[in-house]
Amino acid sequence: MQASNPRHRSLERVRSLIFRFGRTATCWQVLHPDLSFWFAVDGEGVVGFVTCRGVRVVAGEPVCDADRLTAVCREFEQDAADVGQRVCYLAAEQPLVDRLGRRGRHVVVPIGAQPVWHPKRLAAAFQEDASLRYQLNRSRNKGVSVSEWPAARCDHPGLRRCLEAWLKQKALPALSFMTDPYLLDRLESRRIWVAEREGAPIGYTVLAPVPVRSGWLVEQIVRCDGAPNGTAESLVAAATQTVAAEGSRFITLGTSPLSRRGERLSSRHPVWLRLTTGWMRAHGARFYNFRGLEHFKAKFRPQAWEPVFAVAAEDRLRPGTLYAVMGAFTGRSPLLAGMQAIANGLVIEIRRMASLHG
Repeated sequence: MQASNPRHRSLERVRSLIFRFGRTATCWQVLHPDLSFWFAVDGEGVVGFVTCRGVRVVAGEPVCDADRLTAVCREFEQDAADVGQRVCYLAAEQPLVDRLGRRGRHVVVPIGAQPVWHPKRLAAAFQEDASLRYQLNRSRNKGVSVSEWPAARCDHPGLRRCLEAWLKQKALPALSFMTDPYLLDRLESRRIWVAEREGAPIGYTVLAPVPVRSGWLVEQIVRCDGAPNGTAESLVAAATQTVAAEGSRFITLGTSPLSRRGERLSSRHPVWLRLTTGWMRAHGARFYNFRGLEHFKAKFRPQAWEPVFAVAAEDRLRPGTLYAVMGAFTGRSPLLAGMQAIANGLVIEIRRMASLHG
């Protein structure tokens, strides 16, 4: 079947498939408004993707019955090939790799790892770990309280100010695809917990459902400028305690890109890719703090780290495929986005130096 823009499709059809078959941490992100939808011929599967430079970059995996995953991938890839396009599944999880990797027609590239817990186990970590208890006490002593807000309250100007201030701290321009920061406008079936101090929002976290695993993805944690230390930890603790009490069985803080806790690149991967990844680990903190993000997630004592992959439907990974993936995130030329990130990074560094010597 032909792909179409989600503006011209009934989102109820996609939501229904996600609630029936959504098992990956990123399944709810298939509903992102920038994605196109492709439906399986029998209507029992959907793929959300963007097309960039002749590559269909898929948000996670096809949403379908697990037993039909290989068949739906084959159907989708043939549909792409019929119009001269390639396919790359981004943020794929182990079940897809187990099915496609052994066929020898796909290149599997580890891109990171995601920490996972049973919510009761994560809630217990806040009681058992002295450093986590300390962070909760710090925020509590500063008058921070956390509660779940209904979606109807998310037009609160304080939340918008928080988001704007948080984005200004980032060297990278706002990304799209699977890293969209503007979730306040699309909270349907997502849930939000807000940290307040003296009645004003100082941070929030957004959770997205993972229906088949009876769980949640902590999709976003926004800590406003000036929020006391421990605010982020308090948000995670409050959300976890709520979903644990409701009987949820799974929670993740999402992928840590380039995490060393997942699988590593090896000699079977091209040299140019290993060099690029090594450079990003060494110097990428100027634009995105990979190590800091991983350290933040690790301090919650994950029960496991699940590997996350890019799976390209080609006999060897091409540089053009990586460039297309980068273009999917930036929504424009990755080179232009990189130049803006460098400029933003310089501005942030100048401001930091000025504040230190002010």
